[in-house]
Amino acid sequence: MKKLAKIFFACLLGVTFTACTDHVPSEETLPVQKIDFSYEVQGEQYTLDYYVGATIRFYATVPVETELSWDFGDGETAVGDEVTHKFIEAGHYKVTVTGNGSSKTNVLYVSDIKPIVTQINDVATVTDGLVEVGTSYVSFNVELPNPDSLAAIYNWTFPAGTTDENGNEVSNFVQKFEAKSTTPDQVLGKVKFAKVGSQAVKLQVQMQTESGSADYRSLELVTKNVQVALNEDAPTVYYAVKDGTINALKIPASRTIEGVVIEPYDMGVSSGQHMLNLVYNEGLIYLMDCGKQFTYINDVDGVKGDGKIQVMSVDATSIELVITNVGGTAFKDPYYGYTDGENFYFADRNTGFRKMPNATRNAIWNDQAYPSYVENNWLGYYATTSMVYGSFNACFGKVGDVWYWCKKDNGAGVWRFTDADNNGSGRSDWKVEDQPAAGQLFEGTPTTAYVYDAKNNVFYFAFYGEKAGIYRIPADQLEQFHPNISDASLAAFQSFHLTFEDGGSIKPIVSSSAGEGNVSEYIGVCQMALDEQTGDVYFGYRSSEEEMVASGLIRYNAETGKLEHVIKGVKIYGIAINPVKSKLFN
Repeated sequence: MKKLAKIFFACLLGVTFTACTDHVPSEETLPVQKIDFSYEVQGEQYTLDYYVGATIRFYATVPVETELSWDFGDGETAVGDEVTHKFIEAGHYKVTVTGNGSSKTNVLYVSDIKPIVTQINDVATVTDGLVEVGTSYVSFNVELPNPDSLAAIYNWTFPAGTTDENGNEVSNFVQKFEAKSTTPDQVLGKVKFAKVGSQAVKLQVQMQTESGSADYRSLELVTKNVQVALNEDAPTVYYAVKDGTINALKIPASRTIEGVVIEPYDMGVSSGQHMLNLVYNEGLIYLMDCGKQFTYINDVDGVKGDGKIQVMSVDATSIELVITNVGGTAFKDPYYGYTDGENFYFADRNTGFRKMPNATRNAIWNDQAYPSYVENNWLGYYATTSMVYGSFNACFGKVGDVWYWCKKDNGAGVWRFTDADNNGSGRSDWKVEDQPAAGQLFEGTPTTAYVYDAKNNVFYFAFYGEKAGIYRIPADQLEQFHPNISDASLAAFQSFHLTFEDGGSIKPIVSSSAGEGNVSEYIGVCQMALDEQTGDVYFGYRSSEEEMVASGLIRYNAETGKLEHVIKGVKIYGIAINPVKSKLFN
């Protein structure tokens, strides 16, 4: 028995020690790379960039045992342990080295030469960084990566009215640089601008194709936008253009200033596809983008959403994400917005609108975190008027304690209600007596936008359909059109219709093929903004008949009582006014 026990113990020890030694990792010998290489720019300049014309050194990074051959991917080759090469065109190149019985390929991106233009403000005439129209001077510095020290020609183009220090108009200016020279034949001095807005200074550089050649090639055109300020404090109107950019325009109280042309600023922000609303709040502009598809889309899986809300500082130096619906349900993209100063409300396509704190950032939309504030069938209009659940949303907001909610179809008009009228859940058995006491306006008339002028106690509405147009209706006259525009009140209603000086007006949409969108969801006027200092109302108009009334930025001029084009030919979505007066943005 003892002998058996000893044998068992010995076996156990064997197993134990074997298990321990199995956990000790063995040394692994990694295979040596047979051939490998690296590269770098030769010289002291532009060592971090691989520009056209730069001398690039290629060298092996492993011991060389055989002759190395190089293929630079541009049709050129070389032989040697260490070689240099210049690429004459921009692009991605597959550089291959062969040797030591193997080959290795790396992809090298060669970038074209692009001039870097810097604006230099004249300290004697520019105060607080503001380049003012007609008084401030600026000059320009150019950094031109030129590894081969080739000859170059600078062709400058300036906006009309630009003058030099001697008062001479400068429209085109040409400078020539000899090879290996950094001094031009002519010095570009200081200039000042005659127009407010983004003044585009353009530089087209032509460079020798190679040293000693008479041939020149054109580099990429460079545009430097100089933000030229107004010479008096004024509010600023911001608007979203169809291409997704945000523009801004100064709006002085006098509307025009003698001798000064006021053009828009390009804010350098491209942040959306259908920014139907912009909302101003305390130095910020909220950008409401409902995404690429704004009309009906069959999103059975609930994953085609691509809308978002961003917020931009008024000078566009910062832009942040507020909330995104990318990958969510398409119909819950953010279409329209409103803020009460503390909370931000955003409407989806056709269900209702939701609430979140103004401070919300980097949020992802979901029902639990952002439940509905109100939905169509939470109000007594549902099933007691022409309204049905799929009623399309439009602009909304609050006047006093009363909500004004514009609707474009299936119960079109303006729904007025207070928070006490909001049932908080869906019902299908509403009775007429359950309708909000504030009452519906313009029942059956598609309404896309409104704005209220508290100083003059007057409303402005944008309609389309048979009664398309912009209407200015005093608040004490609204009840004539509750709940609809009857035959008896039609004459009074038409008396509030706003027209251009020549009698023309905003045209109705009568065809699904006219303009952008179908008849029910056509984008014509999707927002209006009030200039409180003058009583003027601004809006963007997307025309369906350009030859009749051109698309553009349109203003109701409170002084003349007429509509007028401020800018023609631009297709505008949302619009907002920063009422804080300034020469530029802050």
